[in-house]
Amino acid sequence: MATDPLEKSTRDAKRNLLLVSVAIITIKAFNVTVEKIPLGGLSINFDPGALGFLLAGALLYFFVTFLLYFYIDVRNLEVTKHQQEHAKQSREAPTRYNSKLNHIVAERIEGILATGQSLATAMSGPPEVTKSVRPTQIFGGRPRLVVVEISQTKGNSYSTLVRADDPALFENIDDLIAQTTRTFWWRIKANELWHRVSSLRVAWTYRFRIFFVDGVFPALLALYALAALFNFVSLDWIRSYSPTLKTTSVIVK
Repeated sequence: MATDPLEKSTRDAKRNLLLVSVAIITIKAFNVTVEKIPLGGLSINFDPGALGFLLAGALLYFFVTFLLYFYIDVRNLEVTKHQQEHAKQSREAPTRYNSKLNHIVAERIEGILATGQSLATAMSGPPEVTKSVRPTQIFGGRPRLVVVEISQTKGNSYSTLVRADDPALFENIDDLIAQTTRTFWWRIKANELWHRVSSLRVAWTYRFRIFFVDGVFPALLALYALAALFNFVSLDWIRSYSPTLKTTSVIVK
């Protein structure tokens, strides 16, 4: 299970690419030059063209390396633990709301039944068992619950009460179910919409992070630095918007 979509080698290549790109942009924007390099008490004259050659070579190397590593990682992309947990919650949301609605309806039905009467069977069971409350899927369509039978006991005897035995009772139950599902309906739709939006948010957040932040942005910055190095673009605007640091001279006597 992936915790980071990119391998360490890819992130190292991206870091090196960003460092070289920022260094080139800074050098070109502020006209930084290296004339002499002190070495062991000696001063070595340094040709600015040599610095440009070294920077261009390093930039091209890290650029190609990063693109290769990034392509391999994207082709072998794994779903992160966060994405898997979020997808699992979204899949289980309809079941949770089905259970919650069924539980609420069952409690309210029990509240209007006479003494000794109860819902005949459990609300979940094997297909061959006639369920007392038979729900349809509440996600994607309006919920509908149908009471099939009521069990009633008198003393030690047990009997089953069906719709034909007490039409008025079952009509009251039908009205209660309809009222409950109407009041519950907006919560179902709101939850469904929330999970859809949340799923899109998580998916696009990871896409933005992987493809733009980790991929497109470093590549575009490197191409911009390469264009600036060969004077294809002007970097004067950076000096215009760069902050000016106040300098203070201190004289020690």
